[in-house]
Amino acid sequence: MFNNYTIGGVIFYGIEFKDSSNRVCIDIQRDLENKIIEFNCWDLTNSIVPLSSIGLDNWRTFENKIRIDAEKRPEPFILKAKKGKATQEEINKYCEQITDPDLAYYFARYVKGADVNRLQEIIIKSNDPKYAYEFARDIKGADVNKLQETVIKLGNPEWAYKFTIDIKGADINKLQKIVIESGNPEWAYKFAERIKEANINRLQEIVIESNNSEQAYKFARYVEGANINKLQEIIIKSSNPKWAYYFARSIKGANINKLQKIVIKSGNPEWAYNFARYIKGANVNKLQEIVIKSSDSNWAYKFAVYVKGADINRLKLIYG
Repeated sequence: MFNNYTIGGVIFYGIEFKDSSNRVCIDIQRDLENKIIEFNCWDLTNSIVPLSSIGLDNWRTFENKIRIDAEKRPEPFILKAKKGKATQEEINKYCEQITDPDLAYYFARYVKGADVNRLQEIIIKSNDPKYAYEFARDIKGADVNKLQETVIKLGNPEWAYKFTIDIKGADINKLQKIVIESGNPEWAYKFAERIKEANINRLQEIVIESNNSEQAYKFARYVEGANINKLQEIIIKSSNPKWAYYFARSIKGANINKLQKIVIKSGNPEWAYNFARYIKGANVNKLQEIVIKSSDSNWAYKFAVYVKGADINRLKLIYG
């Protein structure tokens, strides 16, 4: 899904760039946004620039167009200011005209003499935790407390976590409260794993209450002081063979028999093969039956080749 994006009065739509795996290329996206801001190559009055048809392979062609168009125009003020060619009076006057948070961030970061306090107010008024976090992280002279209050007010657990990780002077307790109140198991796990002063028990409760097997596994594996038995119960309740396998393989003290039952009950040949190959104490015969019943030649072949104790003759009947 593409979102409309506005910089300095220009509407850019379809701004997301994706690679062959359909993942958004954030670095490319941000770089292009900065080029648009710098070169300012279109008339800024009610302009609409279609980007939805521009893919990963030809975005540099688009960037070159920006450069070529820019050469035909007088040097944009923002580029002039970035190069240190503008007077302080010109910089101050330009700061007073800025209303867009992207431009406020860019100007504060790259223009020496920019009015950080004025630009920070634009960031705060935008009510966007991402801008508040980036401004606090990158801008010298930013008021961390004010920006932190913006993040707290908006109650977004992702940016509360990132603010805690990256911003010196962040209030861990206040930001942790946002994560806890959100009830989000992913950010609860990440907070517990990365933040030394985190309340492990309270964050673990969020993961347990969520019944999220992936986050339960990660919490058990990566968070010191995690309650393995409680988290294992989430895996067992979920009946998810993938996370049953990973839990059995990676977590010291895991109940192999209970986790193996989940894999067997699922009838999934991929996880039956993995469990038989990598888990010490696995019941090779029972897991082999799952692969045979599936009639999947790929997993039957792998089972025969890589699993010690496999019945190769029976498996050959499947993969030929």
